[in-house]
Amino acid sequence: MYVVLSPLAKIAAAVAVVGIVLVLYHRFTGAPWAHLTGTVIFFGGVLVYFVERIRLTLRRRRESGSPPP
Repeated sequence: MYVVLSPLAKIAAAVAVVGIVLVLYHRFTGAPWAHLTGTVIFFGGVLVYFVERIRLTLRRRRESGSPPP
């Protein structure tokens, strides 16, 4: 399987990973600020990633000329 990611999708995936690292930091050290911050950053990164993937898919369909489902 081969997935093409735009630069924005790559950045969003990296941001989601940072969010996961912050939540893990909270679990291991007990830093209260890291849990909420990590959760917000994670879901923000995931949201931007999926929006960018949908946008890329729709752009490819328009360029190929295939009718929408």
